[in-house]
Amino acid sequence: MLSSSVPFVSRRLGQFTSALVIAGAWEMLAVTINDPRLLPGFGYLLLVSLPSFGRFAQPPSDNLPAALAVISEHLGYTLVRVIIGLGIGLLVGLLVGMVTHFFYRSRRTNAFLLSVIRSVPLFALIPLFLQWFGGGETGIYIYIAFGVFVVISTNTYEAIRNVNPAHALHARLLGASRIQVFRTVYVYATMPELTGSLRNVIGLCWAFSLGAEYLAADSGLGYLVYQSYLYSDMGKMIVLAVLYAVLGIISYNLFKPILYNTLALQSTSRTISGASALDRCSVHVDHLSSIIQPSISNDSGLCCVFDLHLYIECT
Repeated sequence: MLSSSVPFVSRRLGQFTSALVIAGAWEMLAVTINDPRLLPGFGYLLLVSLPSFGRFAQPPSDNLPAALAVISEHLGYTLVRVIIGLGIGLLVGLLVGMVTHFFYRSRRTNAFLLSVIRSVPLFALIPLFLQWFGGGETGIYIYIAFGVFVVISTNTYEAIRNVNPAHALHARLLGASRIQVFRTVYVYATMPELTGSLRNVIGLCWAFSLGAEYLAADSGLGYLVYQSYLYSDMGKMIVLAVLYAVLGIISYNLFKPILYNTLALQSTSRTISGASALDRCSVHVDHLSSIIQPSISNDSGLCCVFDLHLYIECT
């Protein structure tokens, strides 16, 4: 037990040391520059920049409780948008990725379209979405969902394409239907790759929300970033950048055990279902014969050649 906890403690200690070194270098550079408009120190961030978010409250106030209330309120708006956009983009992306692969006649055309969409920078589309949908909530939801859709659809298509076709062929030869092949071959073969993609896109959703809210919203964390940029408030922008990083790390670590436990549960259920399927199968010997003939490798010896015909019957 003690030996197993040593790597965990050493890893956490290494992470803490790295963070401490970065923070020390930041503070030394801030003291050297001595201009909070360019690089504020930690004291300035905690005592001046963070409480100044209270100016967005009604009535405005430069105190910490009002600032935390403002950040919590705008974080709630962003969180709702991220959840809705993630759900829509995830469902549509999975569906389009599967359709792109399984529609054989238009597979190349659909794959080419996905490659074109993936090559376009998502942040370059913000003015286009702003022109189409204005600054309303609908445009924000659609932009976040579109960003998730691009990542998930392309990764789904690549994951399914990487599945060995022989596995599906063997399943069809054993009598599996198309739905059974999809459920028992493609789903299990693509889950590891899709799990990593989903874990990454959960963190990317915060970046998508920033892009959507930056120019087209009057609420949310992106709105606070835009207002801080307008007034050249470097301290507020750094505080919000740290907040986005913390949210990404929390989202990543929160969904990581859930996704891996789901993957492990599916592997266990696959083993159990495979064992139960074998229990319903019986092996029948149709023909067995043997021939004794001289050995080719040894002139003085004999070898026995067996001819065995059998078939497996499953109920």
